[in-house]
Amino acid sequence: MFTRENLTHPLNKQKNHQIGVRLLLMFNHIVAIIGLLYSSMWWFLCVPVGFLLFGRIGGEIGTHRYIAHGSFKTTKIKHFLISTLGIFNCFGSPVSWAIVHRSHHINSDKELDPHSPHVISWWKVWLISWQKAELQLKHYVDLLKDPIHITCHKYYFLIIFTTFVLLSMIDWRLPVFLICIPSCITLFGSAFLVNVVCHKWGYRNFDTSDKSKNNWLVNDLTLGNGLHNNHHNDPSNWNENVTGKERDYCGWFIKNYLKI
Repeated sequence: MFTRENLTHPLNKQKNHQIGVRLLLMFNHIVAIIGLLYSSMWWFLCVPVGFLLFGRIGGEIGTHRYIAHGSFKTTKIKHFLISTLGIFNCFGSPVSWAIVHRSHHINSDKELDPHSPHVISWWKVWLISWQKAELQLKHYVDLLKDPIHITCHKYYFLIIFTTFVLLSMIDWRLPVFLICIPSCITLFGSAFLVNVVCHKWGYRNFDTSDKSKNNWLVNDLTLGNGLHNNHHNDPSNWNENVTGKERDYCGWFIKNYLKI
């Protein structure tokens, strides 16, 4: 979904990576339905654990604010953890997602924005039927210097497959409720609620060049993704509670447990 010329690197195979991600998401939805039909209510206790661990800490905090925007610094151990937990969102490798997200910020709500609801249909945004993201190497070369990012990308599907198998050896419902269902929930929150709703409805603290908006309902449902206008005004800021009265749940976690 992004271009890079004359560079020998595993990220060159991005098109195949995205096909694999779509198949993975389809698999997640199918097994999630099966799990819901053939499991007891007790298994639902795993869902918030997976959502918080992979969707919030790994996804919003790690892949988004830390990798894509480099908004804070942390220790080496925490760097490894938040750089790898985002794998199990099943949206693609963290560095691959981060590169596409940078393209979104550079071209926000303009013709080259890969997933603006003002450029392509909202249902295409929701189903991740996005436009090709055009991005020059200079905009993401920093991400390619980290061996953890590259290893996670190169062995992305192997890591997920191995984890699924190991968890299934304990109980087949464990990966379903810990990874698959939280992944589907996070997908809905990120792809639809944030990328669509927060670019159409809400309030604005800043007169940015795009149509980003803050939406308090989205923010509470996603535990920290809805202060979108604040974020687009200052993407490199880990704290999106700019008024002091807004609820930035992920920013609170960063401040108290990650940031150095």
